Amino acid sequence: MKIKDLVNISIRNIIRNKSLFIIIFMVSIAISSSIFGSSFLQSFDRYWDTKINRNISFRIFNAIETRDLSKKETMEVVKNTPHVLDVYDEAGYLVHMSVHSSDIAELNNLSFNVFGVPHENNIPISIGENFENYSPEDNVLICQTNMYFTTDPYASFDPKNFVDFTDLVGKEVELALTGTDIVEKFKIVGLFDTDDTYDTGDNCYATYQVVERLSEIVDSVDPEEFEEDPRIIHPFYFMIDDVSNTEEVLLSLQKVKIYPDVTMSIDYELTDKVLNTTKLISTLFVGVSILISIIIILVNYQKRNKEFMIYKAFGYSKKNIFMILLLENILLGLFSFIFSILITMVVIQVFYSSVLIHIPNMYLFKPSIGIENLYLGLIIALIIPLISIVLTWLINGRKDIYA
Repeated sequence: MKIKDLVNISIRNIIRNKSLFIIIFMVSIAISSSIFGSSFLQSFDRYWDTKINRNISFRIFNAIETRDLSKKETMEVVKNTPHVLDVYDEAGYLVHMSVHSSDIAELNNLSFNVFGVPHENNIPISIGENFENYSPEDNVLICQTNMYFTTDPYASFDPKNFVDFTDLVGKEVELALTGTDIVEKFKIVGLFDTDDTYDTGDNCYATYQVVERLSEIVDSVDPEEFEEDPRIIHPFYFMIDDVSNTEEVLLSLQKVKIYPDVTMSIDYELTDKVLNTTKLISTLFVGVSILISIIIILVNYQKRNKEFMIYKAFGYSKKNIFMILLLENILLGLFSFIFSILITMVVIQVFYSSVLIHIPNMYLFKPSIGIENLYLGLIIALIIPLISIVLTWLINGRKDIYA
């Protein structure tokens, strides 16, 4: 028989056999689970590399003097530790500012944090430049490509509520120092792609010399309000060159009894729960769906013994019958594969909107289907039916159904 005739018979068998639609659905669940699971883990690896490992806030630590060393001596020890870029006092850490005047209307009156970092900071710039062409005292900023803002601190986070800073690179923006009537011009010289924080995403960076000067202005507005309490221990801050060197730096400092804290921590326990739960659910769905699919296919073939006998009566050879079953299974796999992609897209969207977006350190993470995930799904789509036809042949081989 011609291949065309065998294909036509296989398609007609699929259309008229309602049980095959159940098989398509079950195989689709198995494929969708595998695509979703692999997409989730692969996307998470990319997210961890871009949003966590390269995240600036995870490279900034605070520490206090030890019992044996003064604050100045402790800062000197930290500064001389490998992978530490620089140290700076509390005044150079953070100020709050708001946009006084900008060409972008959405920015006006919106506030954000300006963190102090060393002049040489290793921030991965995607657009523009770093501070190397400016002095440490210049009013220049490095910001995120997309700045996430909210006018209501109690409102739910909306990942769509951001302002694209691309057009502001190289331009000056008038910023007002929170708590004062001081307005200064800042030039945005560079942008980085890594969204800097989980909960707000509205941070920019200046040199700690600039932040320290601005902090002194805030403190001078109302000296009584900012009068230091001698009982309060004021920390100092330092920045390391890469988050991958965190453990080495911390171990080195612990040897001299200095115990820093990272300025922003990760909820590893919650993150691990999401990952492990996703792995478990995906694995269970894949396993159960494959098992049920194979059982249904085998039962379906057992019920089709009379059909195979009719094929034999009409002169179909063993090879013809085998080819019909083979083409049926390939078509089943392909139909299941296409259907599974649609299911996976829906599951990803639902999982993101109902779970991930409500987790503070996961809202920037949205799984996406990659070409490798589709290859995996296609392999499963073809393997399940082929396993079933081999098992059918082995089980029914002695009965010589196809002979």
